[in-house]
Amino acid sequence: NPECILGNANNYLPWLFPNGSLTIRSSSQALDVSNLKLNDNAMESVVDKLETMLNFSDIRYLSLANNRLTELPADSLLHFPNLEHLSLMFNLLKEFTAESNNRPKIPNLQSLVTLDMRYCGLGVLPADFFHDVPKLQFLFLSHNYITKLPAPLFNRLNKLVHLDLSYMDSSLREEEARMENPFMKLITGMDMDSNVFQPLNKLRFLDLSHSKLDLKAFIALSSLGAKLEYVS
Repeated sequence: NPECILGNANNYLPWLFPNGSLTIRSSSQALDVSNLKLNDNAMESVVDKLETMLNFSDIRYLSLANNRLTELPADSLLHFPNLEHLSLMFNLLKEFTAESNNRPKIPNLQSLVTLDMRYCGLGVLPADFFHDVPKLQFLFLSHNYITKLPAPLFNRLNKLVHLDLSYMDSSLREEEARMENPFMKLITGMDMDSNVFQPLNKLRFLDLSHSKLDLKAFIALSSLGAKLEYVS
């Protein structure tokens, strides 16, 4: 597939290597717990032990990428009150599948600027998923299975500048639609509430490349008007 005009997400994540490890080394502001294949319990244990050796209040960059997490490590993340940049990519979070009834949200991280959740197996997101990260400016959600963006999802992200919803796999929704009506598969994609983008007053970059959109998505996009500088 050709690369979108905005380029690869890695272009906007200078603090992160493509495998999820941090580019920042030997800094009291960075903690790299990526690529260790830790499960949920092991990750919680490692974070608890590291807290006895490090001052977590100093940490600005954190990568938990490329592990074996199946649950959002909300409790562990609360140990980092001044965190600004977080990567959780390459963790298949099973609690966000359609079968799960208990879906947590991103915890209260008042300083978070960048959130990377690419390749996390995200499907159904709670409407308040991003409501406790008011300073978020860069949000990367590509390569997931998100089929619907509810109206309140971005309600408190009025500082968001860059939103990546590219490479969204809508095959499951397409199959459901095909079962109901074979012709629906042709027009079924990511469903968006018509007002979902309305709170994003500062959004300048929107990447929807290689994502199939529902017809209602184009109504949602119209609310952004001339504010966007780059869209793909």
